[in-house]
Order: sequence, then C-alpha cells, then structure tokens
Amino acid sequence: MSDNKKRSTWSTSDEKVLLELWAEYSGDLRRAKRNVHIYTEMSIQMASKYTPKELHGKIRNMTQKYREEKKKIGPSGGSPSLWKHYDDVHKIIGCTPANDAEILESFSMNISSTAVPPLPSSIPPSSPVPAPSTPCLSRQPSPPMSSPMSAPLSSDDMQENEIIWVRWLNLQKSKLRC
Repeated sequence: MSDNKKRSTWSTSDEKVLLELWAEYSGDLRRAKRNVHIYTEMSIQMASKYTPKELHGKIRNMTQKYREEKKKIGPSGGSPSLWKHYDDVHKIIGCTPANDAEILESFSMNISSTAVPPLPSSIPPSSPVPAPSTPCLSRQPSPPMSSPMSAPLSSDDMQENEIIWVRWLNLQKSKLRC
C-alpha cells in the first residue's frame, strides 16, 4: 500500500463523535452538491484527527454496512442487527428513500400506477400539510407546489400537481412505518 492510502484506525469513541457530527450535518450533506467544506468543518470539530477524505470514507463505509445489515434483517423485521452502530446510523439515514427499500418500492409503484385517487376535499392541493413531529419526516422537503405569485395553472397542470401531491402524501404515510 502506498503512504497516501494508509488505513485509519478508528476508536469506538471517535466513531461515536463522528455519528453525532453526521447526525448534525446530515441535512447539509444531503443538500450540498459539493460537500468537501462540510467534511472539512466536521474534521475541524474532531480536532483534525481525521482528514475530510477519511471522514467521507468512514461515512460511506458505515452507510454500506447499514444497508447490508438492513438487507439481512429483511422487510419482515427478522432478527435485530448485532452491529454496534446500526441504531445510530438508522436514526441518521434509515428513513431516507435511498436507504429504505420498502419506501422506494411503494414510491415507484405509486409513480407507475395510472389510477390516482382524488384528493380529499378538506386538503386543497395548494395548502401545505404540517409534517408530523417524527425525525424522518422533518428532514424531507415539501411537495412541489405552485407559488401564489405564479400564473394560473391549466387543468393539465392542476391534475399533474394533484398527482404529485398524492404521491408525496403516500410517501409520507409510508415513512410513518419507519
């Protein structure tokens, strides 16, 4: 191995600190297209013990390990994971669609279905729905909606808006099962 690819040794306490920082910065890491500045800030907060590249690699490895463990558990809940960081990583990324096959499957089924139930009359498509106070839902963006300042929508645009709204609501309902 070359010197620049030397493997870092992580203590359990360093992993716990990383998990806390990851939880704190998870929203920023998801939103930023380029996020080296976020990993740099995390590195500084860890007293520069690890480089931003090492932090990124560790998070990537923990994400991969989480997905492997989640796959072993299966959709029925199977036996719980024995990995010591499973619960902490699940709190950070467990309810994101990219890490929840059940949510991904239900969302893709909703997209491919042609029959869309009508919106309840009590919820107009342009009014926001308050998000339940679960950690999974609070990090998710709101569904796309038209701005009150925008031009009036055509009937096709309104129908498309309703479809998007229903899909978003179905996705949020499925996340409540997290």
